[in-house]
Amino acid sequence: MKQRLVLFISATASAFIVFFACKKHDDVSSATITALSCSSATISATATANTAYSGTATIAYTGGNGVSYAAGSAISSTGVTGLTATLSAGTLASGAGSLTYTITGTPASSGTAAFAISFGGQSCSLSLTVSATTTTSCGSVSGVGKVVCLANAFLATLTTSQQTQVQVTLDLTNAKRWSNLPCALSCRNGLLFSSLTTAQSTAALALIQAAAGSTSGEGYEEFQTIRAADDYLGTMANGYSSGNYIIAFLGTPSTTGKWMLQYGGHHYASNITYDAGQVVSITPLHEGVEPNSSFTVNGTTYTGPLASERSVMQTMVPLAAQS
Repeated sequence: MKQRLVLFISATASAFIVFFACKKHDDVSSATITALSCSSATISATATANTAYSGTATIAYTGGNGVSYAAGSAISSTGVTGLTATLSAGTLASGAGSLTYTITGTPASSGTAAFAISFGGQSCSLSLTVSATTTTSCGSVSGVGKVVCLANAFLATLTTSQQTQVQVTLDLTNAKRWSNLPCALSCRNGLLFSSLTTAQSTAALALIQAAAGSTSGEGYEEFQTIRAADDYLGTMANGYSSGNYIIAFLGTPSTTGKWMLQYGGHHYASNITYDAGQVVSITPLHEGVEPNSSFTVNGTTYTGPLASERSVMQTMVPLAAQS
């Protein structure tokens, strides 16, 4: 703080009176540093996909000029979205010290959440690793939340290359890219089951079971029986196999955003659209089977996967004709 000398002169009829006064003058200084090290930041807690998070990041700096600074505005994460980092108010050291950022929110997926940090004339990128939710821990979640949890658990089992292949843009072109032909990936999005490891396949099927439901003879069980029927066809002709079935995500699995889960292959196509944690569409949905009666493959005998649907149709057609 500096002082300024101010001279006041007042004239009267007989004399000049001189007043001297001192007035304080603010020398406004801003916080500055010479270096900011995000790469060596300390994070107080680990983050897990689709789980509410609260923690702090401590970022070291050098060359502080010793002035106070106010709390900052929230910085949204990129890469893994759903988190914000906010600078806590404090006073810079005259030299080396650290800044504290509070990180809160719910990460939308596993991966790396990045925050663009800028302070005192310096910038760096702060990274927070978000781990995938394991299949086991998804047991405490229900509804669409469980589907999203299992989708992220499946993603976590994949390589970077596989993740890029399984997750595509949510648009009309990709949404229409499905078929009831034995054409593998030539007419479909995603990853083939034949390309997955045992752990990856298990995670994918756990997701499909949560999305399709576990009613006996329907949903997931029906899906698996239709896949087995393609294995049966594969014993007689090329191009048919449960390994040629696929799984894909259009958009990013989330309980807040919009995305689609695709899974299927020859004789099966499921396209489930989720928006803000709700199922908003289950079409197109295609189910077929050949043979339509019982069959045996790999030592297991299956009854007709669509027997109940065929029975209903056979009952409905005569009734419709009579009305």
